[in-house]
Amino acid sequence: MSLHENKCTGCYNCEKLCPTKAIKITVTNGKYIKKIDLDKCINCEKCNESCPVNESAEKSECMQTYVGRLMDENLINKSSSGGIFGEIAREAIKNGWIIYGAGFDEEFKLEHKRVCNIKELDKILKSKYVRSNLKNTFELTERDLKEGKNVIFSGTPCQIAALKMYLKNDYDNLYTIDLICHGTPRNDIWEKYIKELQEKFNSKIIEIDFRYNNPKEPEKNYYIKFNNGKEINMILYDSIFGKAFLQNMILYDSCYNCNFSNSSNYSDITLGDAHGYVNEKYPVKRSLIITHTNKGNKLFETIKDRLILFDDFSKDALVNSNYPIIYPAIPHYNSDNIEVGKGKSIIEILDTNLKDKYKKMQYNKKNVAILNFHYENYNYGANLVAYSLSKVIEKLGYIPYIIDYDPFLPLDTMARYRTKALLDFRIKYLNMTPNIYDGAELKVLNKYFDTFIVGSDQVWRKAITKENMFRYFLDFVDYDKRCISYGASFGNSNFEGTEEEKAKAKILLKKFSDISVRELDAINIVKDNFKNEAKVVLDPTLLLTKEDYTIFKPKSKKEGYIAYYVLFDQQDGFLEEMHKLFPDKELVNIKGQKEIVPLLGREEFKYNSMEEWISGIKNADFIITDSYHGLLFSLLFNKEFICLANNSKAKSRFDSLVNIIGGNIENRLFGELSEIEDINNLKKLDYKIIAGNIKKYRKESMEFLATSLDKTIKDNDEAMLLNKYYNEIENLKHSIKELNIKNQNEIECIKNELNTRNANEINAMREEMNTSEKMYRNNINKLMEDKSALNSNITELNDIINGIYASKSWKITKPLRKIMKKITKNK
Repeated sequence: MSLHENKCTGCYNCEKLCPTKAIKITVTNGKYIKKIDLDKCINCEKCNESCPVNESAEKSECMQTYVGRLMDENLINKSSSGGIFGEIAREAIKNGWIIYGAGFDEEFKLEHKRVCNIKELDKILKSKYVRSNLKNTFELTERDLKEGKNVIFSGTPCQIAALKMYLKNDYDNLYTIDLICHGTPRNDIWEKYIKELQEKFNSKIIEIDFRYNNPKEPEKNYYIKFNNGKEINMILYDSIFGKAFLQNMILYDSCYNCNFSNSSNYSDITLGDAHGYVNEKYPVKRSLIITHTNKGNKLFETIKDRLILFDDFSKDALVNSNYPIIYPAIPHYNSDNIEVGKGKSIIEILDTNLKDKYKKMQYNKKNVAILNFHYENYNYGANLVAYSLSKVIEKLGYIPYIIDYDPFLPLDTMARYRTKALLDFRIKYLNMTPNIYDGAELKVLNKYFDTFIVGSDQVWRKAITKENMFRYFLDFVDYDKRCISYGASFGNSNFEGTEEEKAKAKILLKKFSDISVRELDAINIVKDNFKNEAKVVLDPTLLLTKEDYTIFKPKSKKEGYIAYYVLFDQQDGFLEEMHKLFPDKELVNIKGQKEIVPLLGREEFKYNSMEEWISGIKNADFIITDSYHGLLFSLLFNKEFICLANNSKAKSRFDSLVNIIGGNIENRLFGELSEIEDINNLKKLDYKIIAGNIKKYRKESMEFLATSLDKTIKDNDEAMLLNKYYNEIENLKHSIKELNIKNQNEIECIKNELNTRNANEINAMREEMNTSEKMYRNNINKLMEDKSALNSNITELNDIINGIYASKSWKITKPLRKIMKKITKNK
């Protein structure tokens, strides 16, 4: 089921260049639809030859990357970021050049304009988050070029590509500048939005600026002014239109399928905000400048001396903060739910679809919700499990939805770039619910589904699901719903949970109407641990035939090679071992290959599309894999293979397959390639037996699924009651644990209080002792001072007595001597 198939960018080249006027382009809800009058069509192929979607630009050969801003502060405020385009255009106009760019008309519809003087230039400066109408600018550009005028044409990457396809001539006097394009909002939505704003404010809009320069509050960059003096000035994301745009809800379909990432485009220069670059002195108004060609470098040199250029930027940081450089926008779940119609307020439609991400979903008794590992970004098998089970359920007359539950953090820009092909597969072929990161939110799905299926894959393996284990036992599903497991796997010969987790899983499995597993030993795990019965079924990928997979059309038809697909890094010398086994054969890694990311200047491994992966197996002479689903698809396409499964931590699934399918598969399972001396000595696979057993188990598995889906929903009162008791016990355990923690905390508080009190008392005693000691020392010091004074008096008296002696005054001296004697004795 496809959400976005249309790649038409709305350049109208085919309509303009058709010699018989047999083509008419119409636009409906963001989709450009080409209608061809077959009576007029002469099969001249000019429409296809002029379509930019049919071409792929080569990677830039002389890419240079800069981060900078204009020195002139007055001029820089006329631009959205660093003022680079404006300065290039001003310099060009001074020299008589012609500039083409996007500007608003009087009704604030965006259109491309021809500018040949400085006065008109301001109209095409700054960002406008709408798709411009190219009108007749391609024809005017061609006329200017043929007249020998130098022309700078600016626009989105797809518009530059369309211009080049229209001209069919590489003019030396043409210079092109594109932008790092997030995608363009639909014009029908924009036009209705501004009309409703004018009705709301009862006044005509006279100014719109998406990158308004607000010195006091720079973040408030969205500005609309009305004729009556009223204004809107806010953060763009806080507006309904801005939020819908930035969340990729209202872009054209072609934006979600864009072929023109700026690492592979048609322009001479790419400009954008330098997101990811931090500079305290210049926190805003910095441009990322990427020159792709010699002409681009030459054009940039004309204004380089007027710029402040920074050399402390990280290219990785720039890429991680500017994902449109390397891949297009990812659609919002409700992106194809926005219809512009009479009587409907577009503001209300956008608001509702932003607030309610489930707005597009409707309850239907035929709805079936499927929970598995569809979200795997590095595993083709997990994606194909989701696809194949969905297709089978659809064939049985139901409406399958993959529960888009992904408990992991979103990938960063480079990781998403490397795995974008698998995301594209999910968007195109899986009918999914809105994305759910928080497991608690899963309960809302009970509103839309009566039937829930978990499986296939290792959904009951704790080592994988960890703290989310019970989500895969459908703990979020209400007890009046139908619960089924299809091909659920424990990935091991035993259940990895604790006794408590086993008890919880046992209760949850009681509400399942039917349990099926993928491996034989899982039957005993279910019986021994959960006292329940289970049936073995085929992996969902084998429920489809190889003919069912022919919808995936490969880009390459190469044949006669050895394909290898390994999930995990193999031992050193792996490639050498393969070359020894197949010395004269080409080895092809069908998982992907390394590609140069021009802006980064280094190789990154990029995963193949699903079409390339499947055709990689289908067209190979021999398969080498360590993957369970690599093995299954080898069997499906009757291929000779080697499977490095014997050292797998989840070997039970391979052993079970051997017992179920037969056909000498066990002779193709090894631990390492070095165990094989001669490829010709391998025992032949018996595909007659293999095909017969697959057909037999396919029939039984389909019957199990059909019967399970058709069953009346079972009475789950017992399971509900058991779960209630279990939760009460768990809550009691939790309360006891909290009480223990509380008591421990109180004990610690008392200890701390006693320690504090004792410390305070000791400190007080120390203070008192220090005070007493201080007083004692003061008294000693005073006594010493008194002693010194007394000694001084004695000396003075001695001097007097001696004087009297000298004067022979005996009558006076005798009493004084008595006094002196007494004083000396007291001393």
